Formats: sequence, structure tokens, C-alpha cells
Amino acid sequence: MRSKDKKSFLDGVYTLLLRKAEIAEFSSALRKEIRENVTRRLHSKGKYEFVGVSPLGYDGCNYLYFNPKEKVKEGEYVWVQMGRRNTEQIVYVDSVRRYNEDNLPYDPQTVKRVLRKATAEEIAEIEER
Repeated sequence: MRSKDKKSFLDGVYTLLLRKAEIAEFSSALRKEIRENVTRRLHSKGKYEFVGVSPLGYDGCNYLYFNPKEKVKEGEYVWVQMGRRNTEQIVYVDSVRRYNEDNLPYDPQTVKRVLRKATAEEIAEIEER
């Protein structure tokens, strides 16, 4: 917690009494802030791009796929092969992370890859459902 002058942090242990709706709002804002800071500090530079994706209707799953081709932004849709049967499907990009060779989460040669970006027509078709 910050002090009234907003220049320092207050020490100690605090108890927050919140209702369910307030907890959901608080945790959502905290997750968003953490995601933004982690993305900015840890994943903004690097040679290898991985994207965290979620199947449509399952927000926050964040399966990582290697993206060797065109740049993808958070909030876009891409085609990947998902599951044991490698079913091609459109997924939502939750996050974009960049890594160097020393901190790669997976070997780029063996991990599943983003096939391509979804076209505007494909996205419109998905949003109609």
C-alpha cells in the first residue's frame, strides 16, 4: 500500500475484506497489471517469438506455440494444430512472448507452430457464432 504522499510504501500486514464481486474485480485488475509488466520487462526482446493461445470459448488457457513467421499481436486470431489429433483450428492470441536462446520454454524445432494469421473473413465468421 502506498502512503498518502504516494512517494513510499507502507510496511506491515493488511487484511482486505472484500465481497465476491470485489474479489473478482481486484484479481482481474491484478492479473492484467502483472501480465502487462511481465510482457513489457521479460518478453519484449528476443530472437524467438512464442504466442500464448486459447481455443475459442476457453479464455486464459494459454497454450504456447512457436511463431517463426509474421508478427502477431495480442488479441488477434491465428491458425494452429491443436490436440493429439492435430486438428487445425482458429485460436485467440492471449499473449506474445519473445525469448533468447538461453531462456527458451521449448525447443523451436520440436514444438507446435503457428500456421498463419486468420483472415478478416474467417474472423467475421467466428464472431457471428
